[in-house]
Amino acid sequence: MNLKLQKEINQLKERKAELEDQISIDKKIISSLQNIDSLERYAREKLYMKKENEEIYIIEYTEE
Repeated sequence: MNLKLQKEINQLKERKAELEDQISIDKKIISSLQNIDSLERYAREKLYMKKENEEIYIIEYTEE
């Protein structure tokens, strides 16, 4: 088989494996978000959402 085609096939196989790993991670996240408490926590931590009567403070740490 042509060396160039074999290289492309290998790259595609690696990309497929990466995407399958990401799908697995996403499925776990979706599964955990079935619980309303987990969904709220995810929204607060990842999307910085809040309730109407709340204030959010984001604290960033820098290494010195």
